[in-house]
Amino acid sequence: MVINIEQYLTEIRMIMSMYPQYDVDSNFLEIFDGPLNTYPHLKTSNPPKEWTIAVALNQEMGTGKKRNGILFKKNINDNDISNTKGAIGFDKRNKQWDYKIVKKLLPLLNTNLKFIQHLTLHEIAHHKGYNQTEEYECDKWAFNEMVANRML
Repeated sequence: MVINIEQYLTEIRMIMSMYPQYDVDSNFLEIFDGPLNTYPHLKTSNPPKEWTIAVALNQEMGTGKKRNGILFKKNINDNDISNTKGAIGFDKRNKQWDYKIVKKLLPLLNTNLKFIQHLTLHEIAHHKGYNQTEEYECDKWAFNEMVANRML
């Protein structure tokens, strides 16, 4: 099965519009038809993995302001989903699994919509201030936001 991200643009933009306090711009949404590690305009010291399906983007506006957005892979396959879900709940700092997330919350991402909602919120968490080494914190924040906004 393949998820075409374009089917979820309305939901993604709605979620993005909920976080203006992090300079998230729901119109700053890029879709790339290929592996994100080959996206030509991505400037980062930490390039995405081959199976990465979303990346937080930011753009300086020249006026001292910036806008934040998200780059999504256009077609997300089962392997992409499996790799992404396989990383959710691992605390790199403490080198251990958070079994509350793995056993209770991860199974709730049982539809494409819930998976995309979590993915979108995870990327927004990077705009909130969590860096690339804080993926676990991004996942926890995303699950908390899903509960707070009645997505779960």
